[in-house]
Amino acid sequence: MSSPQDSYLAVWKKQCWKCQRIITVVMDITEWRGPHATHSGMWKWDVSPKMIQRLVQNANIQFRKTPDDPDGYFANVCPKCDSVQGDWFLNEDLTRFTYESVPKNLSVLQLKEGEVVRTFSSIPDLEKYRFKGGKPS
Repeated sequence: MSSPQDSYLAVWKKQCWKCQRIITVVMDITEWRGPHATHSGMWKWDVSPKMIQRLVQNANIQFRKTPDDPDGYFANVCPKCDSVQGDWFLNEDLTRFTYESVPKNLSVLQLKEGEVVRTFSSIPDLEKYRFKGGKPS
């Protein structure tokens, strides 16, 4: 079973909304509780953008201010056109991955003390492990 200090990162490739380049995106889903749940922001539980860049090849996480969040936040940014890939749309992707189709390139990393200890190939496998005490399939 997972412990309170574990963190979980979803990693997948998606098309940048602006330039259509395929990019790697990362979302901290430690507190994610499924579709329509309040997403309380990325990089909780001692997961830093620097750690992400060490663990996930081609991740491009930057601190950005946007009209919707003038205080700023850490976001996935396209390395080609410099566009923020919004958390709302990433959350929508995760919802689709949970209930519809899972892309072949999705992986969910379980972190303990900043290191990957387990990898899941789907959100349902992760949820089974985290909340039902089951084994990942």
